Amino acid sequence: MKQKKSITLISSLALTIIFLNIQGCKHHPVIEPKEHCFKTEVLPIFLQNCTNSGCHNSIDKAEGYDFTHYDGILQGLKPYDPEDSKIYKYINKTDEDKMPPDPYPPLTSEQKLIIYEWIAAGAKNDPNCDTAQTVDCDTTAISYSQDLVPILNQYCVSCHTTSSPSGGVALDNYSSVKTVADNGRLYGSIARLPGYVPMPYGQGPLDSCIVIKFDAWIKAGAPNN
Repeated sequence: MKQKKSITLISSLALTIIFLNIQGCKHHPVIEPKEHCFKTEVLPIFLQNCTNSGCHNSIDKAEGYDFTHYDGILQGLKPYDPEDSKIYKYINKTDEDKMPPDPYPPLTSEQKLIIYEWIAAGAKNDPNCDTAQTVDCDTTAISYSQDLVPILNQYCVSCHTTSSPSGGVALDNYSSVKTVADNGRLYGSIARLPGYVPMPYGQGPLDSCIVIKFDAWIKAGAPNN
């Protein structure tokens, strides 16, 4: 009888240990770390989904976070550990704490996977990883009138006209565009650099090739060609 009680007690202890181990176990997805280019693959996801008006941009800095640049994003994650990263946790929530919040759409499964793999691989920021994309984006012979004016008309002129210059900036004539190109405000805003109001305001970021073309044009002296 005494032997049976001992066996029962040992069995109970064994089951308790197993249960506690299961309870304390983290069930990480079976996803291999993968290197992603921060500038061309990861940052655009944050700019498009997290930096709208009132959110995590360089002006509003909701909850103290600015997701318009690498250092700001790094504050919300733990390199090599996506499951323990605040950003990854919140983009997977489905309750009132989910990010992006309503009425904005949630990140796609592909976008979440990119963020997971990038964090798991160390959340690195390789400054040279966008070389291939820059080569693919043709920046030879950029024409202000042919290449850039149509973009300004489509995304900017509705707010930035000479008669109603939002923020004191007019973008419906060359002289005014040249001014903000020379003082850095044009590139700073469309590239969504820290300290600049992200443009187009309240919308997702411009295609990276568009930003590259403006950068090339400005570096060439912003000619009226």
